[in-house]
Amino acid sequence: MAFDDPNMLQLELQAQAVSYSNIASGTAITWNVLTTIPQQIQFLRRADRWTIRIGYVIIRYLPWLLQLGLIPENLNGTTGLHWTRDSCHVWSSVQAAMLQVIITVLDAIQLLRIYALFSRCLPLIYVLGVLFIGEIVLLSVVLGKSFIHSETNDSCFLTGLPRLMLAYEVAPLVFQVIMFILTLYKFLEACRDGWGDKPVVRMFITDGTWAFTTLLFMMLLNFVLSNMQHGPYAGICSAWILTVNSFVRCMPGDADSEEVVTMSKPEVELDTLPVSGLSLPVATFAESEGFE
Repeated sequence: MAFDDPNMLQLELQAQAVSYSNIASGTAITWNVLTTIPQQIQFLRRADRWTIRIGYVIIRYLPWLLQLGLIPENLNGTTGLHWTRDSCHVWSSVQAAMLQVIITVLDAIQLLRIYALFSRCLPLIYVLGVLFIGEIVLLSVVLGKSFIHSETNDSCFLTGLPRLMLAYEVAPLVFQVIMFILTLYKFLEACRDGWGDKPVVRMFITDGTWAFTTLLFMMLLNFVLSNMQHGPYAGICSAWILTVNSFVRCMPGDADSEEVVTMSKPEVELDTLPVSGLSLPVATFAESEGFE
């Protein structure tokens, strides 16, 4: 196909590059899911609470299903279909709603992590709960208003977002920073008390640091591109954020290992946790009686 307008040709080439990037993202998450099936089954069998199973399924499989749903749109930068403005906004809203569910579940898991680490400190949880609810309300409002004024091309590729979307990108980042600081504080306290070298503690802090730094990089990159680019490149990180969320929150381990560690300090109430396997950040919660 020949393009008389150089700008139109540039936009089409950008859309094609974004489509290839999205397909690579979908391939990566598909490979990761399919190659860790034994660990996934093992984790779901070991999880003794239905909330853990539901959270895991959402984090692990919802990004994957969304990526699979995007494949037809990502083939060579176009679906081959004609999108009206309304139909494109509906499809974009569905994607945004699924992303919102994923973010909400991830933040809820972080809250449960803090709930366990801080020995069920209710005042702290109440404060964080208010921030959590405020974040959900803010993101829902911003998301609804931003996608109404978003810019897309004829193939329904995102080409621009309003400035209001800044709040959508910053709010989860701020909440994650707070969760990370609290986790780091508890780890330093553990080191001071002499049990910072325990495998279960290292697992918690490693998961938190890995997840935070990786997502921080992706969110900052997405923020820079969405605010500096005015073409398809503005949304090139969106699919990768979904993939990274699934990767860093459900990291595979040794499916055959049955090693467990029981903590004896009452200051941090963690149940007996599997050291290996799929280390979802809040694999097991504290029991009211603490440790044996």
